[in-house]
Amino acid sequence: MSKKKKQTKNKSLDNRAFIAGLFGATDSGKSTRADELIAILKPSRTIIWDFKREYTDVDKQFSRAGDLFNYIQSKGKRGRFRVSFIPSMDKSVREKQFEAVNHIVLSFGRMLYLVEELKFVTKPNSSPGSWSMLTLTGRAQEISIIGTSQRPASVDKDFFGNCTIVHSRRLNYDPDIVEMAKALRIRREQMARLKGHDYYERNNVTGKLEEKIFK
Repeated sequence: MSKKKKQTKNKSLDNRAFIAGLFGATDSGKSTRADELIAILKPSRTIIWDFKREYTDVDKQFSRAGDLFNYIQSKGKRGRFRVSFIPSMDKSVREKQFEAVNHIVLSFGRMLYLVEELKFVTKPNSSPGSWSMLTLTGRAQEISIIGTSQRPASVDKDFFGNCTIVHSRRLNYDPDIVEMAKALRIRREQMARLKGHDYYERNNVTGKLEEKIFK
């Protein structure tokens, strides 16, 4: 009697949501890691909070939350999209936009949300309620999150605690080095020695620490 082969699920964004925090100074390579994770996940639905105006390989770019909402709604529950939101340089406007885009992600679910430069939308001891909701409950709605920043010491600390993966390249300021040493559970001296595209990455589910020091 032949045994039935078990069907293995495609471990894509649609059935395995997670949170990744990627940190590092300018040109240290953290964007490369973000691209690698996106390639692994193969998300069919993506919203990018594009603070640095770097993402041009998208279907559409938006600067009004209402327009973004209407576009995603028009795609239906299974519609595919890769879009970016270009936030304002004005702090008060940007904060309102971030809340609005977060609520859109929460409303529709089942997508990848890439947030560039968390420093400009969260603070060390606080973050918008919608962002906390995303990082705490987003998995239940199949929302994966990739958050990046050049200044981890200026980012909401709760975010670190909710990360599946914490990844850091070299950092230039001592407060950032200290903060990432804590998040990665390594010594400050280890963190301080990173140069070029060196990195540490901690998987908080498996506990595994990956170290890559380029010679």
